[in-house]
Amino acid sequence: MIEAGELEALLADLVPIGLDEDGATTRLAWTREDEEAAGWFARRAAAIGRRLERDPAGNLWACPDAPGPWWAVGSHLDSVRAGGRFDGALGVAAGFAVAERLPVAVISFADEEGARFNTPTFGSRALTGRLDVDDAIARVDEHGVALGDAMADAGVDPAGLGRAPEWLERLGGFLELHVDQTRDLAAARRPAGVVTRLAARLRLEVVLAG
Repeated sequence: MIEAGELEALLADLVPIGLDEDGATTRLAWTREDEEAAGWFARRAAAIGRRLERDPAGNLWACPDAPGPWWAVGSHLDSVRAGGRFDGALGVAAGFAVAERLPVAVISFADEEGARFNTPTFGSRALTGRLDVDDAIARVDEHGVALGDAMADAGVDPAGLGRAPEWLERLGGFLELHVDQTRDLAAARRPAGVVTRLAARLRLEVVLAG
């Protein structure tokens, strides 16, 4: 049985990274805070004797010694601006809790929120071969920094993005624990729910003249 106290202990060193005085988290992808979160991931992997690897998209893997393909549990460690402390992070912590008991891999997807470069689900799309690489790496943030340059500064070569789908063969399946971002479970007085379908994600920029 995995209890809340165990997850709270796993998150203790991660929660302060990017936390502001109002209790909100800003941990944008390919920033110093994001790299500090990657350091937390590396320490958690070492604590349970897992091999740390980073795929060509920058996704972090804590790999079991058992031969693959593996089931994996995880989520992401980046955030939106002024986001919640458990969004994504809870799923990664849960992955490490499961990995202490079972030979599963733990994955943290890179730039899952896409808040800095408007590239949501960047790492998972790259892994599944659904990322428009040329478009993604050319995108710039509010300071004019290109995503490809930010990746290189973080030690991930953007020229290798096309090889990310090769890593998908390592997986036999994937599970993610995530906080409920609606009020549905609270209204139903249920502690958890199983997701059976997802809404498509789309971002548009609209210019109104007049």
